[in-house]
Amino acid sequence: MTVFSIILYIFIALFILFFLLVRYTSFTEYLQNFLTGSIDKLDAKIEELDNQIAQIEAEECRSEYLKLKRYIGKKVHKGFVVTVEFSFEHRECSYILTCYKNFVSFRRKIENDIEVKFLKMDDFYSAEQVDSICFERDWKKLKEWEIDCKKPPKNQSQVSAS
Repeated sequence: MTVFSIILYIFIALFILFFLLVRYTSFTEYLQNFLTGSIDKLDAKIEELDNQIAQIEAEECRSEYLKLKRYIGKKVHKGFVVTVEFSFEHRECSYILTCYKNFVSFRRKIENDIEVKFLKMDDFYSAEQVDSICFERDWKKLKEWEIDCKKPPKNQSQVSAS
């Protein structure tokens, strides 16, 4: 007998034993329970990872907002009026945030739109705005923003970005 034929006989014997094990025992039930348990564990792990990703994204969005807030605060402190134009995914219009020394205002970028004023930048960030936008929730949906800083005329009041 050659080594190949011995290995072949062993393989056939193992296959027959496996077939008998599956056929005459509860092995299929055990295997099904094992796989179902494994799938449940994987589903739980996927949910845990999804939660961690959402938390990381929220922290990144908050960090970006705080950087923008610091930048605006520095410019307003130097006497500038800061205007930020925002565009969101799946929204046709743009939005304008204007920051003065004592308040910030938010509106759509259309003629004669209602302007909503906030005393603090954080109030603006966490409040639900026009078109059901909440920057705290929807920051990751921002496509782009553009910042413009201008010195106001001497007689115009300014708003705070704090």
